[in-house]
Formats: sequence, structure tokens, C-alpha cells
Amino acid sequence: TVLKRLKKRIRPRLKAMDQADGLKRHPPRPAHRPRNYRTRSFLLADLLRWLLHLPSTDELIRDLEDYSHLAGAVNFKPGLIPDKSTFSRRRQLVPLAELMAIVHELVRLLIKFKVIAGQAWVIDLTRIPTHSSIKKDYPDQPNNKSDPEAEFCGYRANDDALQLGYSLLFVIDFKSELPFACLFANGSANDSPLAEPILQQARAQHPDLANRCTYVMADGSYDT
Repeated sequence: TVLKRLKKRIRPRLKAMDQADGLKRHPPRPAHRPRNYRTRSFLLADLLRWLLHLPSTDELIRDLEDYSHLAGAVNFKPGLIPDKSTFSRRRQLVPLAELMAIVHELVRLLIKFKVIAGQAWVIDLTRIPTHSSIKKDYPDQPNNKSDPEAEFCGYRANDDALQLGYSLLFVIDFKSELPFACLFANGSANDSPLAEPILQQARAQHPDLANRCTYVMADGSYDT
């Protein structure tokens, strides 16, 4: 029901994606991959993953393979679910601003259905490593990194080098455990300086939730 209502709300955006898909020429597919799915299907599948709290693309693919009604909800044909590498490639076709606008519409819908309550907010930060290593040189890039916008991140790469990456700060609804606001920062960002900006953003984007909010919770690092 939620996805059906969402598709109605974002119909112009989905049609724009379909038009962009139509401008691309797809090469012939091998027999074991006979379908060229639209970008909208991958977008809707990722939104479904978010709604179902699935921790990985592998879990999403497994559920789409096991439950035909979920595959049908995102316009995938049961038995012909794309692989993980295809998901990764097709995600890159959706501009970040467009994705954020669609997620924002979904959050509004979940607030309307009272799935997201908003009485208690939780702030949490996660770090997202990239495949750009500080031990490798990329002379074709201005800053010698494969990802020019990534910053130092405290993760170990396979070659034992500290990785570059990003920080992603969420405001999460305590009841549903769904995030309704997020903020991107560099990989070395500290938690506490980002708390006020993300709260201001959440209040501006969702004033109704701000009026309901009674508690804001975070771990001890936000006291520093």
C-alpha cells in the first residue's frame, strides 16, 4: 500500500527516469539475463529495502527471489531478479538530489500513515568507506584520489591501508527505527559538531514531527 501510494506521488519523477532510460541503448543481453529493467525498479527496490530494514543488497535480492509479491511490487519478474553488481551499477543512474526528494516524499507518506511517530528522535552517525585507498596513486585526479570528494576515514582496506570515505548522520524515529533526515559529511567528521545542523534540518523539513518531539537521544560522544 505504501509503495503504491508513493508511486502515485512521484509519478512525474518516475516518468522522467523512464524517458532517460529510453535514451540509452542497451546491448544485447545473454540468455541468463534476458530482461532490461527500468531504473525505477531498482529505485523502488531500494526503498523497499529501507522499509523492511534489510541490512544489505544480498538480503534484498534474497527476499525478492523468495517472495513473488515483493518482486511484483517493484516491477521485477519473479525468477529474474538482477544480481548485486547490477544493483550497484543502476543506483549510480539516480542523482542524489532526486533520490533525496523521493525519500522525502516517502517520509511524508509514512508520517501521514502514522508509521513514523516522531515523539522521540535518535541521532546516529555511520561512516561509509569508498574503494579509494590512500596507498594508491591516481595521477589523472586533481587530488591524486580515485574519489575526489572522499576524505580520510578510519577503516582498513584489504591492503591494510586506512580508507577514504564519507560520514552519514541520521535522525531516526525511535518507534519505527526509520530515518527521516540525513546529512553527508567528510569521512573524518566528528559527531557532536554535526548534531545541531542535522536537528535544524530535521525541524525545517518536518515541522509537524518537530512539534511532536519530546526526546532527542544520542550516545555519549555527543557530549564532547
